[in-house]
Amino acid sequence: MTKTDDRYLLGIDIGISTAKAALFTLDGEMLGLQSEEYLLTPDSQIVESDPGPTYWEPIVRAVRRLLRAFPGRAEQIMAVSTSTFCETVYPMRADGTPSRPSISWMDNRSTAESEALVERVGARELQRISGQGDFGPIWPATKFLWMKRHEPEAYARTAKFLMPDDYILLRLSGAMVAEQTMWTSSLVMDLHRKAWSPTLMAAAEITADKLPALT
Repeated sequence: MTKTDDRYLLGIDIGISTAKAALFTLDGEMLGLQSEEYLLTPDSQIVESDPGPTYWEPIVRAVRRLLRAFPGRAEQIMAVSTSTFCETVYPMRADGTPSRPSISWMDNRSTAESEALVERVGARELQRISGQGDFGPIWPATKFLWMKRHEPEAYARTAKFLMPDDYILLRLSGAMVAEQTMWTSSLVMDLHRKAWSPTLMAAAEITADKLPALT
């Protein structure tokens, strides 16, 4: 990296096993890339983790290595863009700390709750509202219902349920908001209206105050 006078863009990507940070010019030329691997180990049907050490700290390490090689000033980075996987659920307290470990998309404990959602709404109506063609424990709404049934105290102290991109935005900005495209597979969003679905929320036994504002 030799330029020191231009403006730059920082990209952060979280995959299912690797966090990456990259620096770009405004023309899209990549000037540097750093990555940090992390590992989730399933325990039978249970796949959960502390989101700080698992997801946030690898990002911090990758960004710090990237910036150490950056010859310019931090003020030259004009914007940050994030990209993540979907479906992992982050239950958060009002103060922005986790109310319990995050529940991975790979966690299969909410199979019964998935069946309950289909029974309550009907597969055809569920597909019409959400746009999803199959139903299983991967989808966040099933995890909300599982948590309400099996961990009512943790559910009660959860102010907002976030998705991976929302969690990174929270750590960067302090705001609990929803990146809309992340929630299209949640089974609580009306894909056509781009808003929370009263029908799906009722089936998942969740209220809108537990969900972040859609952006």
